Amino acid sequence: MTIASRSLRYRKGKITVAVKCVSAAPCRGTVRLLAGRAALGARKYRLKSGAKSNLAVKLTARGRMMLFRAKGKKITVTLVPAGGRAVTKKLAVEGLVGSS
Repeated sequence: MTIASRSLRYRKGKITVAVKCVSAAPCRGTVRLLAGRAALGARKYRLKSGAKSNLAVKLTARGRMMLFRAKGKKITVTLVPAGGRAVTKKLAVEGLVGSS
């Protein structure tokens, strides 16, 4: 698995992350979003071999609050596959307007 996003997009309580399965076998696992040590949200994924997808990760109430406190900072995106090594990338968030 790789994180294909160059930046993240926030819209309607969700952050969209572009991912790609680069292995010969189907990919599955969990994508997690962190601001510092605070967890913003998580979602399970399952992709066919070679497939790309935009995963919409729903933020928790605390995660939305932390996201707006961390405005202008980068969010850590971690892909944790069911078998294998985790992939981590820090990305900026677009679309943060207002307080919610």
